[in-house]
Amino acid sequence: MKPEHTRPFSLEHARAGAPYRCRDTQEATVYKWDGRDTKYPLVGCIGANDQPVSWRANGQRAGGVECTLDLVMTPLGFIDGKPVFVGDVLIDPSGTPFVPGPSNSGHLAGCIWPASAPVYPETSVSYQELSLVALNANSTPLYASASQLHAIANAAIRRVIDDGQVVRKDDHEAALNYLGEHLRGIAIQRDDLRDLAIAEAVHRAHVNGQYSIPGAWDIDLAALIATVKW
Repeated sequence: MKPEHTRPFSLEHARAGAPYRCRDTQEATVYKWDGRDTKYPLVGCIGANDQPVSWRANGQRAGGVECTLDLVMTPLGFIDGKPVFVGDVLIDPSGTPFVPGPSNSGHLAGCIWPASAPVYPETSVSYQELSLVALNANSTPLYASASQLHAIANAAIRRVIDDGQVVRKDDHEAALNYLGEHLRGIAIQRDDLRDLAIAEAVHRAHVNGQYSIPGAWDIDLAALIATVKW
């Protein structure tokens, strides 16, 4: 059994019915949980030949030394290839959080793992660079501030990720063309051009209703704008 498919032995869970076995995968059964030997109170047997064995209360066969005959907890079951243990948080078929107990292995059918929180990258363009981008050829501010442009760009990235949409990172020429003269002579990492072009598109759509962006991105600008705080 893979180490990642086991958990440290829990006397409470094992006594309540949660599955366990030896570290070397041999079947183990504890018949007495409070034996007279207070140092090794767990009394049972292992393997096909029912070899008598006793363990410490923490499941160790030899105190302080890892042993193949130590007891470990095994999964209640598997969901999407990931082992489920007592105390894990799942989502049941009705959409309600479900925490399986020691004897709940029969209730895992239809359960799923909660969706992990998305990881949102952020544009790394500095505010100093954004201040230059925020001015057009006539020195007219296109944005209230560099921080506003930064917020728009990051809101755009979050929305695209939440919608499962694709923003191609390799099509930077379209971003350069879209931003035009705003980026002339400004040294910005090319990956960030995409973010700024999205921000520019969102801003223009918000101001004058131009819901279009060059064909480098698959973005629902109308839905995106609804999420941006102005």
